[in-house]
Amino acid sequence: MIERDEYAKEIVDILQEDWKEGLSLFEEVLSNPGDLEARKKLRQLERKHRERKKPFLRMPFGRAHGDSILDCEFHLLHDPWDVECLYRLGELLRRERDVAKWIYEDIEGLVGEKADADDWERLAEGYESVEAWRRAAGIYRMLNTKRPRPEYERKIALAEAHPRPSAGATGTYRDFIKDKEEAEALEERGRLAKSGEDYVRKAQEKEEELPTAPTPQKRIQILAEIARDYQRAGDQQRARENYEKILKIDGDNPHALEALLLMDMAATEDRKKAVEIGIAGYEKLLGLEPTNPEFSLEIGKLHLEAEDYHKAILAFQKAGRHPNFKRRARTGLGSCFYKQGLYALAAKEYDEILADTSTEEADRMETTYVLADCHSKMGDLKRAFELFGEVYRRRADFKDVEKRVFELNEKTRPSSRPADE
Repeated sequence: MIERDEYAKEIVDILQEDWKEGLSLFEEVLSNPGDLEARKKLRQLERKHRERKKPFLRMPFGRAHGDSILDCEFHLLHDPWDVECLYRLGELLRRERDVAKWIYEDIEGLVGEKADADDWERLAEGYESVEAWRRAAGIYRMLNTKRPRPEYERKIALAEAHPRPSAGATGTYRDFIKDKEEAEALEERGRLAKSGEDYVRKAQEKEEELPTAPTPQKRIQILAEIARDYQRAGDQQRARENYEKILKIDGDNPHALEALLLMDMAATEDRKKAVEIGIAGYEKLLGLEPTNPEFSLEIGKLHLEAEDYHKAILAFQKAGRHPNFKRRARTGLGSCFYKQGLYALAAKEYDEILADTSTEEADRMETTYVLADCHSKMGDLKRAFELFGEVYRRRADFKDVEKRVFELNEKTRPSSRPADE
């Protein structure tokens, strides 16, 4: 990390008349990453620079992917358009959810119309990481409208299954800078969303469209929208009734079958029983769509939870044939091998995950930790120490990494006793 006085010098040179305020804000953000007001002012400076239509000098001593919050914040004052740096900052601040959510909103504004499906999926995953479930669901709905896919339907259902934040909860920077009328409108929308009134109204409006639906396929589409609106409103019974209506039109509709399956699993208190229901349900879905990688991945996870490692490995290997599911399939395979004591095989999967440049920071941290544990169990203490140290250097409070680092440091440190003459 760059020393504080080096930052001060660069800020003086680059921010010119803004340098004192910039330095003061950096100090505040460094001491309290969750200080919304300081971050708001820092972002306003950043936007002021963006409006000048050209970036300040590039950071001569750092990269967009800095190792600290301060690295990223400083870099963004030089280059406010650096989306990768904003993603990195969002990952570093994921525990400060309101702040991180605002950063992802900034990314959304920057990528805008230029974003492709992969960009939107990455952004949705970012919102999921900070539990901004409604925004994530909105992106998946948009993607599903353009290119319907079972995994989008599943993501929508999972996102909407999470409880909504209460109205009036602490918002993002953008909420702070809204005028009074906008704030009141936002509060009212939040109240309606919390009560479910708005979604019930939407469902009832769509119910009026059903009699005039020109084709069975259009009727299925409307019923699916009605079911999802009732789910958002928390009325699981009405949601179920509409999914069942879809099955009366198309008994093998995978979207409706999976939605009902997820509802059945969520309603089952006995987790072992829920896993059994899930396995049976996804086996049926795979019978309908044998090449669907999302279904293979899900049944693999369930077999893994049930400790049926042979079936789990087969399912993950099948899911991994699809390029978009390769990384998640490797994670599942690594877990299967690890739990069976096949640490060398698990390590190979984790090495492949870390070699994939698309692996998110949170996944990279977890994978590095487990890979270090594999090397520790294989007796390669030096390599284990290096990997645990990599995690510790980035996030000292991750699991028990501090304890592991110091234990391995003692075991791998050369003896201080003089050699026998």
